[in-house]
Amino acid sequence: MRQLLPTLLVSLLCVFIGCDRDKPSSSSGPNDAAGPLPDHYGLFAIFDGKLKQLQAGDAPAEFPGSAEFIYFDKRVATIGSNVRFYVIPRALAGRNLPRRAGEFDFRSIPIDAQVKPIANQPEMVRIVAAEALDPGCYSLEDWADFFVDQKKLNENSTSIVGTWQAPYMLSTRTIRGSFVVTDPPGAATLRFSSKGTYTANITTGNDQLKEKGTWKMEGKNLITTTTASNDGRPAGTVDQVEVLQIDAITLVFKAAKEKGGTMKHSFTRIN
Repeated sequence: MRQLLPTLLVSLLCVFIGCDRDKPSSSSGPNDAAGPLPDHYGLFAIFDGKLKQLQAGDAPAEFPGSAEFIYFDKRVATIGSNVRFYVIPRALAGRNLPRRAGEFDFRSIPIDAQVKPIANQPEMVRIVAAEALDPGCYSLEDWADFFVDQKKLNENSTSIVGTWQAPYMLSTRTIRGSFVVTDPPGAATLRFSSKGTYTANITTGNDQLKEKGTWKMEGKNLITTTTASNDGRPAGTVDQVEVLQIDAITLVFKAAKEKGGTMKHSFTRIN
């Protein structure tokens, strides 16, 4: 009886005040059911119950579209929710950042992210794409590049799903019989997701027009419905264009001009 008494007292104390004997270390054990946590600073991907560290300059790793990320750093408190994923052309995957000179601004195709705190870990946040990422190459800020389902990239080569880009001139005027660009040249980017959503961005100079909504194909017609836009177009605006060509490289469609007639638009697949 005397040998059982200390054990019984310990058990009762655990019931009333809690007992940490079996509690895992917060730096290496599981975070409830959300997966393991890193034990040193860095950027990590979580998939299949495992952690993989990512570093800038490494060859892009490959993850499923549902992968989540943990950023472990003393500066976590200063970043807030201002974190984005970015679409990266496959040809630029793994190059040293920044990638702004000449051919591509890696921040031109942003994808929203959700930044979530991790209980009892003030120097960690969990980062999740706002929607599952389609096959392609992405960057999480300028911290690291990664692929999503790289083998599937060519499976949708005749589908509109993907990211497309084209040079864009906002407006021109005629001076002495010659066309003159009145705004700096920019780029138009369209991104169609497999979930039936789209984003459209037109960047010229310091200006950026942004639009998002839903899309569907009916025969050769691409029909889009706007849900949000910063150029004054009301939500619910429906547009329809005739798709003339979709392949592994090119998207061409014909759309009505504001002053009558139609005009062909040609985009190049970048992811």
